[in-house]
Amino acid sequence: MFEQVTLEEHISTQKGFAFKSKWFIESGRKIVKVSDFTADSINANNLVNISEELGNQYSRYSLSTGDVVIQTVGSWPSNPASVVGKTIRIPKSVHGALLNQNAVKIIPNRTMHIGFLFYLLRCDDFKEYIIGTAQGAASQASITLESIKHYKFFLPDFNAQTAIAEYLERYDNLIENNNRRIAILEDM
Repeated sequence: MFEQVTLEEHISTQKGFAFKSKWFIESGRKIVKVSDFTADSINANNLVNISEELGNQYSRYSLSTGDVVIQTVGSWPSNPASVVGKTIRIPKSVHGALLNQNAVKIIPNRTMHIGFLFYLLRCDDFKEYIIGTAQGAASQASITLESIKHYKFFLPDFNAQTAIAEYLERYDNLIENNNRRIAILEDM
């Protein structure tokens, strides 16, 4: 029913750029760094900026709402807040920002639903696989594009992918709504 494939057959990638800190200014085009990653999104509160002119020169690094991004440099699993291989999705609040180094945007082709891709790269199987390919010292790990591309998985047809992604998104939205309600009740 499902065929086993490698990720590389169904995606393309865009690495982030090494923006220079001397370019950072008070306002302008936002830059997303891996230090801005949350568990599954971006904390937009402390993003740095470069000039709009520079931003236009580096527009190929632009992020869009819903893009899937993987952290390629970070910590080992003992520090989950910054673990290498962390997969996030770009929120509306960061649309148009530019992707900094140490992260890669994963772009699905027409055979893969972007929501399915996001949940696939957040599953325990991918996390274990990618940590197993990581290299580095005790304090910092890194993964390669090749290791991401060589991940093997079973790919359902596009309609099934869509159904799976929609189901998981509804579940995540329910959790998010419940967490907001809990926070409101705690404040009261």
